[in-house]
Amino acid sequence: MFQLGVRIGEGVALKFSDIEYGEIAIQRMEEKVLVFDGENFKSDGVHIVEHLKKENDSEYRYISLTDVANEVIRKAKELNPNGEFIFERNGERLTARAVTYWLSKYCRDAGITYKSPHCTRRTTASRLSTKGMPLDKIRDMLGQVDEKTTLGYIYNPNTEQENLNIMNEALKKSDRKNIK
Repeated sequence: MFQLGVRIGEGVALKFSDIEYGEIAIQRMEEKVLVFDGENFKSDGVHIVEHLKKENDSEYRYISLTDVANEVIRKAKELNPNGEFIFERNGERLTARAVTYWLSKYCRDAGITYKSPHCTRRTTASRLSTKGMPLDKIRDMLGQVDEKTTLGYIYNPNTEQENLNIMNEALKKSDRKNIK
């Protein structure tokens, strides 16, 4: 999730077969399914569905795999050589609920503040923005339709000193000749 900026339901639905030419296709997601029994809607649990969020204008998107993402996938394949899904445990696909639980547990064990899987999307978007990735590319990567939504995800992850360093670099003395 940190490397791809995917929704948790998309992340747990990723398969090894989704990888091609250094990219991964985001084309399905875990979804809570309701069934109508003639009188009421009842939960039928969670299932993998072959579509993404309804408001998206395309059936799927491609995300380039970073070096770290490739390493995570390599390790996952090593742990689950016969697995269909990238994230499995004991031959079973991890659910979004399980990932949330494990993330919370590992944060607690490490003594760091827990951030939800959704917060990882904000962190990814913010880091990409800070390093200069164009907004439309971040929007596409996150699978969002409206750039205003993407802007709402982006915050300033820098410390005050990092912001000052950026200001000093951008406004350094050698650039003053252009102002005169």
